[in-house]
Amino acid sequence: MPVVPGWKQLRATDLGWGDYGDVLVSGLTWNLGRDDGGRLQLERTGPFVPPVTTPSSDLLVVTGEARSAIEGSGLGAFEFRPVALARVVNLRWEAWDLSADWP
Repeated sequence: MPVVPGWKQLRATDLGWGDYGDVLVSGLTWNLGRDDGGRLQLERTGPFVPPVTTPSSDLLVVTGEARSAIEGSGLGAFEFRPVALARVVNLRWEAWDLSADWP
């Protein structure tokens, strides 16, 4: 699909490791539902978090830094909602050889 001049297109990071790589990058939300306050519950690795992730096909999760950039971009109104970190596993996958066929 062509990109309109001046626009940016987001693409999901593909480590080439299948679902395992997708979970490392974006985490999981589908298995927990929402908490009592209605917040999305997220399980993921850390401490590294990419600025924008897609834990499911209809959700974007952004870091505080990415949120600030979006708010200052002039793109228009966005609605941001807090996420509940249900579990964060300490795993420094971003330091691995990301070009390897398998981690």
